[in-house]
Amino acid sequence: MQHRSFQVAFALLLGSAFAVWAQIDPYSRNLLELGYDYSLSGQGPQSLYAYYYYNNPALMNTNIALRLAVAPVYFDGELGFRQLLSPHTDVGLGLSGGGFGENYYEIRQGQYFKDESFDGHGGGASLNLYHLINPRQMIPLNAVVQGGFHYSTY
Repeated sequence: MQHRSFQVAFALLLGSAFAVWAQIDPYSRNLLELGYDYSLSGQGPQSLYAYYYYNNPALMNTNIALRLAVAPVYFDGELGFRQLLSPHTDVGLGLSGGGFGENYYEIRQGQYFKDESFDGHGGGASLNLYHLINPRQMIPLNAVVQGGFHYSTY
């Protein structure tokens, strides 16, 4: 019964697919999100968060895209270059870092262990390749290759 439900859900997902652009996000986006996490029962980690997400697929009316996610003490961004290596291969340069991005909360069977949890901070840079393998197909198949470095402190 459960296997049959999975097959039906998968068929509906495939049936609802339509032609989309792959590679770097082609739509302009602006999003401000504020939130608060609180444990419904017991003593769990609490956090207040806020971030701004920005995507500009045609920076200065060129084939350069800019994606940013900015929080009060953390930053994640990528500068993307459409069709830089071939008509179906984009390149992105990523940069991220700041405070509290590497935090770890130890939770076992719903129990929060504050003494075994810790704050972490870090950052890094990356080179990203996005290759569209099947450009004439309805459902895109992409290869994503990412390399870079990341530094963490605890």
